[in-house]
Amino acid sequence: MKAPLLGIGAAGVVYAIAARTGRMPPRGRIVLVGLLGTVAAVGGWLVFLVSLHIYFPHVRDAIPLAARLESFSFMAGGAFIALFITLFLTRNSRNMALASSTIAAGASCMVFAAVSGIAQPFTLAYELSRVVVTMLAGGLFAAVGIRFANRPDSFPLLSIPALGFSVVVPIFGALSAILPFADWVTATRQQNSFALHPLQLVFVSELVVMLTFALAGAGVDRQNALRVASENTRLRELTDNMFEALLIHRKGVIVEINQVCSKLFGWPAEVLVGSPIDRFLPGLATIDRADLEGPHAGETTIMTAGGESIPVETLSQMISFGGNKAQVTALRDIRSRRAAEEKIRFLAHHDALTKLPNRLLLQEALAREIAAIRAGGPGLAIFYIDLDRFKSVNDTLGHQIGDKLLQMAVARILSNIRDIDLLCRIGGDEFVLLQPRVENPEIAGSLATRINHAISQPYQIDGHAVNIGASIGIALGPQDGTEADKLIGKADVALYRAKADGRNRHYFFRPGMDTVLRRRRVLEQELSAAIEHEDLTINYQPVVTADCQLVGFEALLRWTSPTRGSISPDEFIPIAEETGLIVKLGAWVLDAACQQAVSWGGRYWVAVNVSPRQLTEEDFPRLVAETMTRAGLAAHLLELEVTEGVLLHDNAQALKALAELKHLGLRISLDDFGTGYSGLSSLHHYPFDKVKIDRSFIARIADGDRARAIVAAVLAMSRQLGLTVTAEGIETATEFTVMRDSGCDLMQGNFLSPPICDNDLDLYIKAQGCRDAAHA
Repeated sequence: MKAPLLGIGAAGVVYAIAARTGRMPPRGRIVLVGLLGTVAAVGGWLVFLVSLHIYFPHVRDAIPLAARLESFSFMAGGAFIALFITLFLTRNSRNMALASSTIAAGASCMVFAAVSGIAQPFTLAYELSRVVVTMLAGGLFAAVGIRFANRPDSFPLLSIPALGFSVVVPIFGALSAILPFADWVTATRQQNSFALHPLQLVFVSELVVMLTFALAGAGVDRQNALRVASENTRLRELTDNMFEALLIHRKGVIVEINQVCSKLFGWPAEVLVGSPIDRFLPGLATIDRADLEGPHAGETTIMTAGGESIPVETLSQMISFGGNKAQVTALRDIRSRRAAEEKIRFLAHHDALTKLPNRLLLQEALAREIAAIRAGGPGLAIFYIDLDRFKSVNDTLGHQIGDKLLQMAVARILSNIRDIDLLCRIGGDEFVLLQPRVENPEIAGSLATRINHAISQPYQIDGHAVNIGASIGIALGPQDGTEADKLIGKADVALYRAKADGRNRHYFFRPGMDTVLRRRRVLEQELSAAIEHEDLTINYQPVVTADCQLVGFEALLRWTSPTRGSISPDEFIPIAEETGLIVKLGAWVLDAACQQAVSWGGRYWVAVNVSPRQLTEEDFPRLVAETMTRAGLAAHLLELEVTEGVLLHDNAQALKALAELKHLGLRISLDDFGTGYSGLSSLHHYPFDKVKIDRSFIARIADGDRARAIVAAVLAMSRQLGLTVTAEGIETATEFTVMRDSGCDLMQGNFLSPPICDNDLDLYIKAQGCRDAAHA
C-alpha cells in the first residue's frame, strides 16, 4: 500500500512543479524536462514493479531485458513528452489534453510492454473495456491535475493527488485488464483471437482518447478565444473612449496602445506599436519592474509627430498581458495644469492688474543688489513713488477709470527706466523702483525728474480729462544703509516729506526726516483713538450781519491732546483726510452740531464744514437727512461748507451729492473762495447759495486798492448770481469797516468774536440778546 501512495506523491510533485515553473528561461526548462522526466519515469517504473508483484507475484523477475527496456522507454517517453508540452507549449485546453493523454498512454504502454514480454510465446489476453476506461480515467486525472497546478490558489492541495493518480491509475488499470495465465494459453490456440497486440490496442485507444480530449480542448479554447476576443473588443472600446492615453510596453518596446495615445503622439498605431518606447518617451523608465508594488507615478515629456514636446503625467503598473508580464502606462496631458501652475507662480510674484513684480520679488532683487554692494559693487537707489490725487480720481470716477489710470501711469514710468531697473507695485497707488548701478545721486535725481514730468502730463480716459502727479522719496545705498527694509523705510520717509511740501516732487532722504514721520504716525494713532473716544470738541464762531446782528454759527473742530496740548486743525485735518478718518469724524461733527442748533430754538443756523472725501461717499446725502431727522432740526437751519477742492475734477458724484443735499432744503456754501483751483465760471455748475471770501484776501484789504478791487469783483459777481457773501477772518476794525461799506452780507472773525466753546454759548447768546435789545 505504501508504494502506490509514494508513487502518487512523487508523480504529483513532479508534474505540479513542471506546471508551476513554466515561465523559466528556455535553457532552464530543458534541464527541468530532463530532470523531472527521469524522476517521473523511474517513479512510474517502480510503482509498476510493485503493482506487478501484487497482481502476478511469481513473474516479476521473468521480464526479459528487451521488454524491460521497451517498457521503461514507454514510461520515460510519455513523461518527457508530457513535460515538454507543459513547459514549452501554450497553456491552452488542447495542449493540456495532449499532455494528460500522453501521461496515461506512457504508463499503460509500460505495463503492456512488460507483461507482453513475460507472456511470450503466448498471446497476452486482456479485457478491452477496462483498457479503454483506464485510458480515459488516467487522462482525466492528468488533465485535472495540470489544470489545478496552473491555479496558484489550489496548489498543492488538489494538483498533486490528481497528477499522481494520472500515473498510478493507468498502471493498476492496465494490470487489472490483463486476464489470467490460463486465458493466455487459450487465446493462443484460437485463430484470430485478439488480433490486436496490446500495445496496438493501447495506441489506438489512446489515440482515440487524445483526439477526443484534443477536440474537446480545442472547442474549449475556441470558446475561450471568442470570449477573450469579445472582452478585448469591449476593453478596446473602453480604453479608446478614456481621457487618458494608454500604452503597454515590454522590455522597452511598445506592444499596444489606445486611440487617445495615437492622437496624443500624432502617430498612427502602426508606427507606435513595435517601436522602442525611448523614441517617443525618452524620460520614461522602460525596464519591467517585477518588484513594483502598486502604481508608479511620475512626470516626463513626450515627442509628437510634429516635433512638439508635451509634458505628461505618467502612471505605470505591472500587468499580465499575452501570458507574460508587461508594463501599462497611462499618460495625461498636463499642459493646462502646467499653464495654471505657471500663472499661479506669476500671480504669487506679480501684481494682477499692472503685471508688475510685487514685494516678494522686490525683496529678492534688493537682497542680490545689496550683496553686490557689500562685495564692492556700485551703489543703488530706492524710489518710493506715490501717485498724487489718485484716490480722488478713483473715488469720484470709479475703480474702472482708476485701474486704467494706474496702467497708463505704470506704462509712463516703464518708458523712462532701464531694462535692469525693477518697478514693483506694493500698494494701491504706491510703487517702489529699484535702480541698480547708481554711481552718484544725480543719476537718481535725473530719473525722478523724468518720472515726475511723465506722470504729471494729462490723461484722457473714456472721455475724462484726468490730472495727477507723483511724489517720490529716494534712498541711496550704501549711503543710507545696506539693509533692505531700512532703505525702503527711508525712501518712505522722504516720500512723506515730498507730499507734505506740496506733492508732485521728489526728495532724497536726509537725517532727521524720520523724526517728522514718527510724529505724524504717532499723531495718526492718537487721532484715531481720540475719534473713537470722542475726545475732540466743537467750538462755535458767531456769524453776524453788517449791523452786527447774530444770525448763525460756524462749527469749528478743536483737539487738545493730553500729551501734546492743543493741536492745530491745519495739522490734524489733513491727516484725517489722508487716512479716511475724516468720514467718521465728519459724521460725528454733523450730529453734534445739529443737536446744538436745535437748542437754539430756531433762532440761529449752524454751518458745518464738509470734506471732498465725504461728498464722494454715495450715502452721504442719506446720512445728512437721517442726522437732521434724528436731531429734529429744520433743513433751512443747516448750512454745509465745501472747499474748492471739490471743483478740482468734473466730479459727477460730488455734483450729484450736492444736488441731493440742495433738494433736502439746506444751504450750501463755497468755503475759501479764490484759493483753490476753480475759476469764477465754476460757480455756474454747482448749486451754491453762498461764497466765503478767504481771509487771505481780507488781510490784504488795508494794503492797497488791488485787494479791494478783487473783493469788490467777488461781491459784484455774487449779486449777479444771487449768492450771499460772507467775509471770514475779520481781525481788525479797518477790515470790518471796509467790508461793511463794500456791501458784504455776513462777517465773522476774532474781531467780532472768537470761537466759543459749547459751555459758554448760552451766556454769549444771552449777552447778544441784551445788546440787541439795548441797541433797539
